[in-house]
Amino acid sequence: MNKTGIRNLAPKIISILFALVLWIYVMSVINPRVSRDLVNVPVKLVNLEELKKQGIVIVGSEDFRVRVRLTGRRDEVFKISPEQIQIEADLRGYKLGVNNVPLEISALNNIGIDVSPRFIRVELEGIIKKQRDVKVSITGSPKKNYVVGNLDYKPTAIWIEGPESYVNSVENVVAKLDVTGETKNLLLSLPLKPVNSRGEEVPGVEVKTAYVDVSLSIDLLKSVPIKPDLQVTTGDGHVISNVEINPKEVILKGQEEILKGITEITTDIVQVENLATDQVIETKLKLPQGVTLQEEVPITVSISLEKVEEETFKIPKDKIIFNNLNEKLKVDKNNIPESVDVKVVALRNVLDSIKESDISIEVDLNELNANEYTIEPVVQLPFIIERDVKEVQLSPETINIKLVEKK
Repeated sequence: MNKTGIRNLAPKIISILFALVLWIYVMSVINPRVSRDLVNVPVKLVNLEELKKQGIVIVGSEDFRVRVRLTGRRDEVFKISPEQIQIEADLRGYKLGVNNVPLEISALNNIGIDVSPRFIRVELEGIIKKQRDVKVSITGSPKKNYVVGNLDYKPTAIWIEGPESYVNSVENVVAKLDVTGETKNLLLSLPLKPVNSRGEEVPGVEVKTAYVDVSLSIDLLKSVPIKPDLQVTTGDGHVISNVEINPKEVILKGQEEILKGITEITTDIVQVENLATDQVIETKLKLPQGVTLQEEVPITVSISLEKVEEETFKIPKDKIIFNNLNEKLKVDKNNIPESVDVKVVALRNVLDSIKESDISIEVDLNELNANEYTIEPVVQLPFIIERDVKEVQLSPETINIKLVEKK
């Protein structure tokens, strides 16, 4: 090699050394080796369906996540996204109980990968199927003066399926029905949920029948008076002075179209013969079909008696009224008794209220000519008194009247 060649070689060697130093600098300073942590990286469960075919399932969540540490050159490490990292747990061959399943990690070029933890804890249980009762829970309240009536639903029991411990913790399968402000009957389908003894929903359990068909009547409340149905006879000398029903009214429950035509409710027949003392008699109500009481209460009828008395009033003959007398005739009163007796039978308080002036005796002379007649007078009392009088007798029952022509 000549001197010129030697002189040219030296710069080339220096350039190579410089490039090497520069590369080392760039790699070590500008693009150094770094570590990067990724959290909540999902684990893919492999052969899960194979387990289910064997009647085995995972107890709890199937969402397993781990922390991944990536190590490598800065520019390569930060190009990696969580989706590029494949971490799997193969469940093939594992048995019932708690299993520690190792994680399998797909390699990345020029990137070191470390996973924490290296195992996932998987609890496996057998799949079982059991039947549980269906319950419909009613919440809220209907509109004022309306109440919940008859509840009917189908099915009343259904099958559930899932991990053994979960299925065994299910107490009932429930549906919730909100009746707030309702006035009409309800007919609908409601979703079902499995719940434990505390009423909490049990996850991971499949309800084989997803809905329950519910029929619920919404009944009207209506207050009506009670009318006693009495067939009572009293002993001699006694009359019924007062009848009281207790309670005086009741609240009926039933469908609105039935109750709207009911204004009162009657009792069963209260039948007593020759009643001689006051009595309190328990009875029942004649409730129409489809009507019930909001609250069952005893129904009693109190019958009060009083002894009747009699009093005789003497009415002078000049107080007798002759009606419809022919204007050409006059009454000869010589054969009429000086007075007639009116015997009134009633309660003492009624008798004490009667005055002689309240009693009138009337004789109807319509179409009678001059002659002598035997006529039965009529006793008249004011209506307010007559309605409380039990008997009126006139003595004598007839009087002899002579009609003569006027001169």
